[in-house]
Amino acid sequence: ERFGLEAVAIFHRVGEVKPGEATVVIAVAGRGREEVNKATRAMIDRVKKEAPIFKLEVREDGEYWVLGDETRVKRSRS
Repeated sequence: ERFGLEAVAIFHRVGEVKPGEATVVIAVAGRGREEVNKATRAMIDRVKKEAPIFKLEVREDGEYWVLGDETRVKRSRS
């Protein structure tokens, strides 16, 4: 209602995802491009903050869990 949209669909991929592959798809139908673009930006920000999304980033200096707010936590190996 906030953006006057007609329809919204959000899909988030789970499982192993290779770098460069799509992880989130947001489809929005509305009457004006400006409202649709604002809504899409607000939705991805909300998904990042509210959904339990994280990824394991493997780098030369170690492995890190990356949380939705971009916080990186070094993975410990027990």
